[in-house]
Amino acid sequence: MGGRYALHVALRHPHLVHRLVLVSATGGIDHPQDRAARRRADEALAARVEAEGVAAFVTWWLERPLFATLPPEAAALDSRLGGTAAGLAASLRLAGTGTQEPLWPHLSQLTMPVLVVAGSEDDAYLGHGRRLVAGIGRTATLAVVPGAGHACHLERPDAFLGIIRPFLAGPEPGT
Repeated sequence: MGGRYALHVALRHPHLVHRLVLVSATGGIDHPQDRAARRRADEALAARVEAEGVAAFVTWWLERPLFATLPPEAAALDSRLGGTAAGLAASLRLAGTGTQEPLWPHLSQLTMPVLVVAGSEDDAYLGHGRRLVAGIGRTATLAVVPGAGHACHLERPDAFLGIIRPFLAGPEPGT
């Protein structure tokens, strides 16, 4: 979700973004029918969170195939359990992928340096990453964290930092 937020900010307020790092991100869901289906699924999930609580949701969420490569000790449970059921449900309803505008058609407007990062074991988001880079164009680069899945920053933090630190320390755009 953070990648989509970052994309929205960079597109709406490019003067505020000098460099953009997108980790395991997507430009959204293209087709209106697919977005509608996702909104329905997110609504059902929001109702489940409200009924069962955050802890039950987090346990279920981390069992999804998306996090199959994430070791339990790297799952950042404390931060995941810190929210409220109402807040998580609101996030699903108001800011889920089905609710947010797809940004694919607008990516070429990004002129700042963009680093797109994905784990080598996360086929879906590696594909999204390639599509992001192609849509953004010459200012974008894809970096792959070897041996990592969707939560590549948690699974292989040293490799992840080895990728993003040089990008963030690079010369100011236009110099």
